[in-house]
Amino acid sequence: MEIVELIKVLWLRKWIFILTFALVCAAAFLCDIVMRPTYESIAQVLVQRSESASSVLSSIGLSDARQNQETADDMVTEIALATTDPVLQEVVDRLSLKDRHGRPLTTKKFTSWIWLFHALFPRPNVNVDQVESSMVIKITARSTRTDETRNIADTLAKVYADNSIKRRILDFQRARVSVNQRLEDVHQRYL
Repeated sequence: MEIVELIKVLWLRKWIFILTFALVCAAAFLCDIVMRPTYESIAQVLVQRSESASSVLSSIGLSDARQNQETADDMVTEIALATTDPVLQEVVDRLSLKDRHGRPLTTKKFTSWIWLFHALFPRPNVNVDQVESSMVIKITARSTRTDETRNIADTLAKVYADNSIKRRILDFQRARVSVNQRLEDVHQRYL
């Protein structure tokens, strides 16, 4: 008897089920209309430390504080260097990135992503992580336009690589100054 009574109660309350179903369908339909597709592009960059400057210094008896240590801290540093404001601002400027209101994108907004909010109101976005247990940085770009997504990932990888090369050149220049100074000391001492 209890099953029959339960069915009668459910039949009397059928409008609750119908209304709930209608609301869920309406919400799904609105989300489908409002949400624009967001595309994702990934660029990967191999991080290589310059050991040449270190080896030149150590071969002539000068020590380099960094020696041959590749640690997780190195990757955290590289990720931080790839996401510094000057690097991100250069990417924003090169690509003329705008937010959804047409204003130039700020570096803070460029790196932040809140899933539900940005799914409803998308804007260009970038995230930089380490590929698990490797010396590779993964740059993930998101945007509502496929060409913009690809350009963001590629441009950030290029700007990061260019800055990395500049840092290596500075390391060699510092090593050259140290070697020249050491040669001058030896020259003054023995001649």
